[in-house]
Amino acid sequence: TLLNLQPADTMLDTQGQAFLDRVRQSLILAGVFAVGSALVLGLLISWGLTAPLRQLNAAAGAVAQGDLTQRVPAKGGYEIGDLGRTFNQMATNLEEGERLRRNMMADIAHELRTPLTVIQGNLQAILDGVFPKIILVMFSCDVVHARSHSLKHGSDRVQLIAPRAGKILWSQFHAEPFLSAYDSSTA
Repeated sequence: TLLNLQPADTMLDTQGQAFLDRVRQSLILAGVFAVGSALVLGLLISWGLTAPLRQLNAAAGAVAQGDLTQRVPAKGGYEIGDLGRTFNQMATNLEEGERLRRNMMADIAHELRTPLTVIQGNLQAILDGVFPKIILVMFSCDVVHARSHSLKHGSDRVQLIAPRAGKILWSQFHAEPFLSAYDSSTA
């Protein structure tokens, strides 16, 4: 027991005592170095092992903010690699869904605008006297013309918000004036 701090029964000469003191200092220094090295090595290993999780966390935050192009490298251990692949598949599915939603909104806006433009053009021709004025039983030309403008304006709004599909506020699109004009003209 070299580190025994209790006085021994035998007395050492000064040279022997100096030797024991140097050995004791060397052992203490080696112990401090070993503990410090173990701490540094442990930190480096844990930092390396958690790096994929930090990347995944950053990518998940970016996806939550709307950046659906984020991907993570699917490397690491069995569980971490699977988690990375699953995250990448989820981001791909979200991105594809967003693309399909935008295309759908653009198609809807186009489908609304085309017939409304035809109606508006024909009504304008009637108002301008290009077509003979006829008696419209259900609507007056002015009301239909004005409502077709408001519907075209609504479809223009749908076209403008198509890039932000999924965040549409349909409360901005008012069909009530058109419907009330229809109800009043049929009554």
